[in-house]
Amino acid sequence: AVNTVISLINKQRRNHMSNNINTSKVRGYRFNSLARFERLEIVAHDPGFHLIAASLPQTGTVTKPSLTSTAGKLLLGVATVLYGSDADATAELRHDWTRIRALFESVGIPAPVAPLEARHFRDFRDEFLQNDGGLRTHLETVKSVLRDVAIGQAAEMGLLHGKDWNVAEDNNSWAEVPSERVVMGDGTWMSEIYLKDPHDAHQRKGSKKKSYRQVRLTRSKNGERRYSIDADHRGKAHGYAHLLMSVRGKQKRRMIVLDVERCPNGNEMEMVDASLKRLTSKLPEVDLGFVYDGAMQGTHHAKLREHFGLFTLNQANGFDGYDYQVLHGQHRSATKAKTDQILTATASNGECCELRTEMHAGTLFRVEHNPVTNTTRRGRHLEHGEVRRFKKPDGSYRWELDIEWVCLSHSETHRVTLDPNSTINRRSAAQGLRLIQQDTPEFRRVYGIRNAAESLNQQLKSSVMRNYRARSTNGERHEFDLLLGVIAMNAAAWAEHAPNSRCRALDVKTCDEPALSCAA
Repeated sequence: AVNTVISLINKQRRNHMSNNINTSKVRGYRFNSLARFERLEIVAHDPGFHLIAASLPQTGTVTKPSLTSTAGKLLLGVATVLYGSDADATAELRHDWTRIRALFESVGIPAPVAPLEARHFRDFRDEFLQNDGGLRTHLETVKSVLRDVAIGQAAEMGLLHGKDWNVAEDNNSWAEVPSERVVMGDGTWMSEIYLKDPHDAHQRKGSKKKSYRQVRLTRSKNGERRYSIDADHRGKAHGYAHLLMSVRGKQKRRMIVLDVERCPNGNEMEMVDASLKRLTSKLPEVDLGFVYDGAMQGTHHAKLREHFGLFTLNQANGFDGYDYQVLHGQHRSATKAKTDQILTATASNGECCELRTEMHAGTLFRVEHNPVTNTTRRGRHLEHGEVRRFKKPDGSYRWELDIEWVCLSHSETHRVTLDPNSTINRRSAAQGLRLIQQDTPEFRRVYGIRNAAESLNQQLKSSVMRNYRARSTNGERHEFDLLLGVIAMNAAAWAEHAPNSRCRALDVKTCDEPALSCAA
């Protein structure tokens, strides 16, 4: 069984928090247009945030007392992310310190009389955490706790295993997998801070010309421009590449980020395999789907299906507008087709039926031969039937896909079973064959969820972190900022959609009353 947020926070209260944390004093919000202070207030009352803060080293316990606790300095870091920059965060903290200090004290975080500044968080991140085991060690700790908290938050919101659905019961079909059970992933790049004439300008464009990207350089006190020395470069993409794994429901903003991983040199799929391995190990009896973009090739499909039992789906290569017409029977007479596999079946009269097929655009097509011109062409596509999964004694999984076709000689419908992870005529079926036919509403419903992953990247860079460029000068600092932005997004989603949340949503169009305290 997976621990929910409530069980986690109760355990954390017994071990670290005692009775100091009060998460019940949360008011109503208009979640479709949250102010930055409201986002900070939601994070301060979020139980998952305090779990993450408790996992880091506590300040002021051995040496002289600190201005605030680890949770307070982590909340300062969230403020630097939400307000867009260290300077803006310091200005907002100074201007509204009376209310912010009251917020700190309401959740049991000590705060001084004088306003805290962004530099206090930077000193905590770069000095305290760096000297206590290294920042990378604590980053992995934060990500580990964030994953457990995210699964608990998703459970409270009815995501992942929160919906009563299982393919082994009531003859459910994989094509009917609920959107709450589909995990989506996507990689995103953030540009780094670099010099006007970077030393790797030739690598960026792949030519001898210099880079002409107009990027505002940051100021420096010692007269030297700052730039990132550990940025990754891959083709035209450069900066810091990260993988975001998430799950969402049908309602607006009902989304939880499950995992964040940096992808060295843009190698997304290695991080995808590691992330899904952790997720499936924590949800061993849950049937999940997974959607990704074109970076997921046939080898990744086969591995995720066989090792983790995931129902993987993405758009096959060659599925463009012209091929979409072919799927609907508008044949291309000039197209030459080759035979990938010959399907065989037995007719009602005992005769053997054979069909030559070609694998293209995620499905199998009938290969038709013209005896007059002695040429072949691609005909109508074959219908996909039921998808089945079987668990082997060694813990791995075997998949089956039914293909239906009409025999023109006997006017009968035949059904054959294929292994979607097999090799057909030296071609990988996992690469060219999809478990759901791509021109069906079921495919658009399941795969269409991946558009939310693109929106997540956009929201994280423009709305939460408020900057398309990494503000820090190395990857570890930027990753810490990214994790704080994810914490803020998950906290807002959980506060709006969790059934046991103390806050309520106020409709902007119909509710003109002032914000009231929520009922217990």
